[in-house]
Amino acid sequence: MTPDRPVRPDHRPGWDRVEAMLDGILTRRYYTNHGPLAQALETRVAGLRGAAHAIAVTNPAIALVMVIEALGLAGSVALSALAPRRCAQSVTWAGLQPRFCDVSPMGSMTMATAQAGVGPDTSALLSLPEGGEGEQDDACDEVAALAAGRGLAFVRDEAFGEGRDGVRLMTLPGQGDDAGAACILTGDAGLAARLRNIRSSYGAGRPTPVVRTANGRLSEAQAAMALLSLETAGAAAAHAARLRAVYHNGLGGMQVTRHGGAVAVVMAGRDDALARLQVAGWPARAPDALDPRAAGCLTAAWFAAHAVLLLVGPAITGAAAAEMCRIVHSAAG
Repeated sequence: MTPDRPVRPDHRPGWDRVEAMLDGILTRRYYTNHGPLAQALETRVAGLRGAAHAIAVTNPAIALVMVIEALGLAGSVALSALAPRRCAQSVTWAGLQPRFCDVSPMGSMTMATAQAGVGPDTSALLSLPEGGEGEQDDACDEVAALAAGRGLAFVRDEAFGEGRDGVRLMTLPGQGDDAGAACILTGDAGLAARLRNIRSSYGAGRPTPVVRTANGRLSEAQAAMALLSLETAGAAAAHAARLRAVYHNGLGGMQVTRHGGAVAVVMAGRDDALARLQVAGWPARAPDALDPRAAGCLTAAWFAAHAVLLLVGPAITGAAAAEMCRIVHSAAG
């Protein structure tokens, strides 16, 4: 039986705002090709994140392909074995090989695990905000230092609201199932020019020679949803922080970390906990299975086999998070 839930906090803009945005698109009859909303989104994100250049792209997978092409990378890209599947797919689509690195028990790719994964043909390190509170920032700084010391490109793939210097791929907040938009942030004017030309169509700016182009343009509808989401992004981020605090307090004594925007609790009896949560109607899932090429990453494999992912989105209330903690504890015995 699905339990009664309190009214969820709603960080979505009102329908009048959505309708006004969509009506503007239909009135202008400008639907894609770097329209006024896509341009406004780039300006807004660059201002919010203090970046010299923001290049809006249809989704983060295409964005990573574009970054690899614009940086002129070759050989392989080292990344966490727990990275979203789209990351390895993008590396492969760009004609390179993913080199999977193992992780710490908390799920972070650290300097030690990255060093073990980097090969003689590696041209870049891709970092993600994963791991325990505090560990993720330290691990990212360590991996960035490793990349700098070895002369490798360093790319940080992150959710909106995180951030470090360098080339950053921002997955923008969206409505419902997500608008799917992404922005590439950089302070390098030459790299930004190459990215805009690789994205192709209008908005390319000054002509810059590139080997290949990608149909990475952002639709006006996507830009509208992303802009609307940015209006409430602060409230959504504060809500997610409160939920993470509830999970950490409610799961005291257990191994709790962060994974893919969710809170992960690593435990024996994971399958029992998942079954109980799903029977009760609460949203929880297991991490994605590892890519077969990451079979040698033993700690990542252990993490994927023992973690329960608890969501922190606007559909979850504090009371719901507390109840999920209770169920997880009961499964742990």
